[in-house]
This record gives sequence, structure tokens and C-alpha cells, in this order.
Amino acid sequence: MNRLIKGLEQCGSAIAAVCLVCMMLLVGADAVARYALGSPIPWVMETVSYYLMVACAYLAASDTFRHSDHIRLDLVVDHMSPSLRVGTAIFHTALAGLVFGIVAYASAVNLVQAWEEREY
Repeated sequence: MNRLIKGLEQCGSAIAAVCLVCMMLLVGADAVARYALGSPIPWVMETVSYYLMVACAYLAASDTFRHSDHIRLDLVVDHMSPSLRVGTAIFHTALAGLVFGIVAYASAVNLVQAWEEREY
């Protein structure tokens, strides 16, 4: 099971990397089109902000946490006792789970409303 999860994490990171490259190319092409040709590409900003940026953040998150590459403040943590470190890690994990749960719930409500209104 751990091999499957690790493979999915690596796959997500690879897709996130492709999305990042696509973002750079699209924003660069849009800038050239806007300033050199005077006509921006109309769908670029929506595609980048609604899809590619979200994919980069969420698809790479799990692999980032596995390798402890996420941004954290070690200045305070280094001076804590081991038991306090475990306690704060549990608290922060529970808090993050709560926040992600709220986001998931709000997204599900939004999805149901859009589905009922036949939004595209």
C-alpha cells in the first residue's frame, strides 16, 4: 500500500511540474501577445488561476510533506522538548485537517448548487 501511495505522490508531483511549465509558457505567451501584438490571449488568466495553479499546489502537496520540504519555522521548534514537538505536530495536523475539511465541504456545496442549476 505504501508503494502505491508513493507512486501516486510521484505521479502527482510530475503532473504538477508539467502544469508549472505550462503556466510559465502560457503567461509568457500572453505577455508577448499583450505587449508586442496588443491583443492578449483571452483564456490564459482563467486557465492559469482556476486550473493550473490549483493543480500545482494540490498535486505536489503530499510528496512535499513526505519529504519534509514544506516551509516551516524551525527557530521555535528547535527549542521545544520532544513531547511538546509531538503535541504541536498533532495540533497543527488536526487544524490543517479541519481547514481542509471546511474547504472540501464548501466545495461540495458549491458543486451541488452548480449541478442543480446546470452551470457549465
